[in-house]
Formats: sequence, structure tokens, C-alpha cells
Amino acid sequence: MDRGSDILVASWTHEIKRCDRETGAFLGNFVQSDAGLSNPVYMEIGPDGNLYVSSQQNNRIYRYNPDGGSGISVDGGPWIEGGSVNGPSGFGWSSDGSVFYVAGRFSANVAAYNSTTGRSLDSLARR
Repeated sequence: MDRGSDILVASWTHEIKRCDRETGAFLGNFVQSDAGLSNPVYMEIGPDGNLYVSSQQNNRIYRYNPDGGSGISVDGGPWIEGGSVNGPSGFGWSSDGSVFYVAGRFSANVAAYNSTTGRSLDSLARR
């Protein structure tokens, strides 16, 4: 994710790394390896301006302030944990921003959540 002077890179080492936008040089960690992320594979800025990150190995979704330097979750931990998705990978929002959809890599399904509360709404059928 491009933040102007640096970029954030999800790392299979359970971190989100900061790198120089021009040179790619490592600048430090945005999220440390002991912060709960486990194999982050996808991240995107949501309609609310937060950075959303899927933590594939432990079935969690985290939210961060992308402009903050601390890399501490805005929820004090995972925003979404468990549920019907195994291995959350990609995600996205409904056109009105009210529903947050998460694709499960290992469960081969898509789950729907309230985009404000993170409460589970439904799991869409597999084909």
C-alpha cells in the first residue's frame, strides 16, 4: 500500500513492513511480528479510511490507521475473528459500503459482515 514516501508490504513473517517508495529499502515494521498477524496476505484501505489486513493462518481481519506510525490495531486486537471463513484472503465492500465480504481460501466460501460492527451476517453458498 502506497503511503506517499513509503509503502506497506504484508510479510509472511507475520509483519507489515515499511519500505522506501523509491528504493525499496527496509525502513522498519509498521506492525510487529508479535501483534497477532499470522501470514497476512491482503490489505486495502476501506471506505472508512482504515487499513484492513487479512491474517490468513489465524482467521482474523485487523484494522489499522494507515497514517499512524504505531501499527497498533484500532480495535486493540482483531476486528473480525473466526466465523465461517477459513483462511481469509481477499475482501471487499458492497457498493454502498454497508457490507464487508471476505473470501475464505481454505473454506472456499465468501462470508458477509456488517462493515461497521464486524458482526457476521451470512456465509454465501459455495459452488
